[in-house]
Amino acid sequence: MNYDKYIGLPYLENGRTEAGIDCWGLARVFYRDQLNIDLPSYTNEYSGSHDPAVIEAISRYRENWEKTETPTIGDLCLFNILGEPTHVGIFVGNNKFLHSREGRDSVIETLDNTKWKNRFQGFYKYTTKPQVQVIGAPHPLKISAF
Repeated sequence: MNYDKYIGLPYLENGRTEAGIDCWGLARVFYRDQLNIDLPSYTNEYSGSHDPAVIEAISRYRENWEKTETPTIGDLCLFNILGEPTHVGIFVGNNKFLHSREGRDSVIETLDNTKWKNRFQGFYKYTTKPQVQVIGAPHPLKISAF
């Protein structure tokens, strides 16, 4: 897979296009282009990377992501920033990830880089499993007429 078109994209808080992206914006663009998956924007959920609502949004929408010990290309890498899991990158293989962070254009870095290895929380795979399962059974005292 060629990652050149994702390297050097300018950082923009809450950016969701190639003209300017944040870490989630980069994940959205990558998933749209490479995996044909339209991830939600969340721009109405928080005002920027320093907004405490980011943590709430990550927790609220985690049900479509399963932690995995054996990542494949495209899985997300989750990192702690200031002690909270608020930064994502895209696993590109060979112990490397693609990401965008404040003040920098998007880049590929290694997971064992001193900036990232102690912040790494895990790999997450996107799943399309239903978010809510409804299981019903008739009331035990109700009589059914056929």
